[in-house]
Amino acid sequence: LSMILEGLILIRQLLRIHKKHTSSDLVQAWFRTLHGISTTFGPLRQRTAALWDKILEKLHRHGTVAKRRLLRFVDICLGDTLLLPALELGDWKTALLRFEAAIVKSEIADKKTCEQLRK
Repeated sequence: LSMILEGLILIRQLLRIHKKHTSSDLVQAWFRTLHGISTTFGPLRQRTAALWDKILEKLHRHGTVAKRRLLRFVDICLGDTLLLPALELGDWKTALLRFEAAIVKSEIADKKTCEQLRK
């Protein structure tokens, strides 16, 4: 759990540092990194991969707007008091629902898209 927390903090800091510097290489690096993260979730890989693919698609299309949304997503995840205990207890259903809520709240994807991906 501390690794997940440190990873989220690292992502937030990287986004803040690179907020004003957008390049195609940076977007490609984020694409590779997020794709790598999506493959580490084990049995939940398909569900998280579909969510990450939507995030990556928006990041690639929208540049700095998507970066701000991703930063907001990380901030919401770090401030979520139910997410880390769910991860700690292995309650993957609750954790994914909290991630989906953060995605909707940060306007990365709408609620309808998350429901379709869940099915």
